[in-house]
Amino acid sequence: MFRTAPDLAPILAKNTSKERKLSNTALEILAIIAYNQPVTRAKIENIRGVSTSKGNLDVIIETGGVRPRSRKRALGRPLIYSTSTLTACLIFQTLPN
Repeated sequence: MFRTAPDLAPILAKNTSKERKLSNTALEILAIIAYNQPVTRAKIENIRGVSTSKGNLDVIIETGGVRPRSRKRALGRPLIYSTSTLTACLIFQTLPN
């Protein structure tokens, strides 16, 4: 948040929010997580057949579509990702057919 005069704070807050579109890769990852949740990054990469960059997962997490739920009790303790039901429904309803 900004440290500014109280009367200017609403004006600055309006200018800081930007709507971001998800890339095709991010949509594919979101669909995999929504269908196979809870899922680790290794399983996402196995399903897609290519490595998944951390940037794509970060974009999805920032939009609120996915959240890291916990850590798997396995070697390396990888993060387990899942979607909230409401968020996943809203995201898939806004997609074009």
